[in-house]
Amino acid sequence: MNGRSVLFVFDLLETGGIQRRFLEVGRALIEAGAEARALVFRGERAEMAPAYEAAGIPVTALGRRALFDLRFFFRLRRFLRARRFDVVHALSPPAAFWTALALSRGRGDVFLGSLSDLHQFERRAFRLAERWVTSRRLDGLWVNARAVEEYYVSRIGRRPRIYRLYNGAAAPPEAADREALRGDLGIAPEEIAIVTTGRLAEIKRQADEIGR
Repeated sequence: MNGRSVLFVFDLLETGGIQRRFLEVGRALIEAGAEARALVFRGERAEMAPAYEAAGIPVTALGRRALFDLRFFFRLRRFLRARRFDVVHALSPPAAFWTALALSRGRGDVFLGSLSDLHQFERRAFRLAERWVTSRRLDGLWVNARAVEEYYVSRIGRRPRIYRLYNGAAAPPEAADREALRGDLGIAPEEIAIVTTGRLAEIKRQADEIGR
């Protein structure tokens, strides 16, 4: 990766799983000799920008203020056309849609999209935008599960090349003592403990699990 340049495109750079995951990817790219940058549509939610900057990943916020914001779109197009990146990776379908519209064809940028859930294309307008704009421009799509890949194919039909990369976390160097850990957390021996690694947000559907 020495000398390569990679641009991550976010709609929001809030504290979330995708944002944390690609912070680690950016660090790995830099260690391998590549350049990593981040572009954020809605700057008011750039909560993780300081962490990215501290890791050596410059963050540019475009200040999008509405769903259809012409000033934002022209800023996006100007940014993307000012230089060529080896890889442009949009980390959500909305980010990929606007990037697909603004990115020049024929420059050699490899354009990747991402999908990591099963709700993005329930609205007809979103399906049409993906089918007729984004999927025709993408060079590849990253998904995190077979179910997500099947969802994309069933909703969109036309598809770019799909790369399935599962979520995961490195195992600790030594297994923790289960009883000691439960004691540290104040969990009694007879109590049932449920652990989730997702943030507490409606989209993560923790309420559905509790309701069961």
